[in-house]
Amino acid sequence: MEEKKYSITVENLHISYRTLHKTSIRNQLFKKREKENKYFEAVKGISFQVEEGKILGIIGKNGSGKSTTLRAIAGIFSADQGTIDLHGHSLSLLAIGVGFQKELTGRENIFLSGLLLGFDEAFIKEKEKSIIEFSELGEFIDKPVKTYSSGMHSKLAFAITVILETDIMLIDEVLSVGDHRFKKKSYRKMKSLIEDSKRTVIIVSHNIRTLRELCTDVMWMNEGEIVKIGDPDEILDEYIKFMEVPKGLFDDVKDSEKPEFNAIYWGVEKGYISGVKGTNQFKPEKKLSVVQFLLIIWRFAGRPLPQGEMPFEDLEDKFESSSQKYQSITWAQEEGIIEADEDGGFDTDKIIEKADALRMLWKYDGKTYQEGTLDFEDLKIYDQSSEIYQAVLFGVNKGLIDENQKEFKVNEECSRAELITYLYNYSKDY
Repeated sequence: MEEKKYSITVENLHISYRTLHKTSIRNQLFKKREKENKYFEAVKGISFQVEEGKILGIIGKNGSGKSTTLRAIAGIFSADQGTIDLHGHSLSLLAIGVGFQKELTGRENIFLSGLLLGFDEAFIKEKEKSIIEFSELGEFIDKPVKTYSSGMHSKLAFAITVILETDIMLIDEVLSVGDHRFKKKSYRKMKSLIEDSKRTVIIVSHNIRTLRELCTDVMWMNEGEIVKIGDPDEILDEYIKFMEVPKGLFDDVKDSEKPEFNAIYWGVEKGYISGVKGTNQFKPEKKLSVVQFLLIIWRFAGRPLPQGEMPFEDLEDKFESSSQKYQSITWAQEEGIIEADEDGGFDTDKIIEKADALRMLWKYDGKTYQEGTLDFEDLKIYDQSSEIYQAVLFGVNKGLIDENQKEFKVNEECSRAELITYLYNYSKDY
């Protein structure tokens, strides 16, 4: 019997974080007592091995230790206790917000990343053109990475990783970013790469279908510990049951004949949206503020980390930099989904209208202009090249809205149920 060859061996891995509390000059001056810093154990003594040529998927709810484990294997985080052995293999990590010098250009970062991966300059030069073409960055390749959106950043990171092929590839949710066309392109490329019997891959993802199709094994983590490792179908079926939201959870969402019923429970299961805190109600007709809308879109996009700081001065002190609202607003501005008001600020509390909701989704999808005519009475005042017209046309073409209704109701406020139904229908196109 042939002896198994392992690419990765993790033994008794422990990793803890110290949670820091933000302070201020005012608090320091008046010696206001700060809360004590506490330690959070993110990974609790896990052990596992990955055979050479295998594709291991890691799944678990948010905060289960998946990304921490991956980044420890990559050498970004140090273990408090335990060991990680790569058995002499070269390794690359593909993750949002990791790996680039922001002051350098994209082209300079290609060479820096390649050298750090252990490749010589001649080999990187040979692959440079292929990396730039795959990234689709065009003239932006010679601009500083600090000017990139998170989507541009992830495209370059993905291109470097898949063109400069290493023995071990670590992928943290990056297959879910970029515009819709790039997602499909990167997915096809990833499938072709992992067919190499010598290449070992670990994929952290919430996408059940991706893990079923790509992985030879799946590891389920929960609260810093390994629940199970094994056959993808078996593990994922158990995980789905564990995460399943009971259909009777909400008192006000019980009619399964309504079109939003499945969309609401889908959104809750995925962690994109939740019920009203402290109640058994979802309140589907409740209107959404702009920041609530952006939070849901950001979660749907895979919770990408923004590359810069809060772009709106009037919001700098409103949200903690570690908060989801801060990150979702900053990310959305970097991606071109939102822009400043006329006075340079940004109103997060404004209730979002249906047309604006579709316009932001259209921009998230890549802002592609299409030919087509709509029969909605209230859209006849808009030019066909306008963003509002194009956003509604996008909604019709994607099956998000019914084109047979007399009016779209451009200025009608968007409800929680309407938004999650848009996303539910949009997700079917993946």
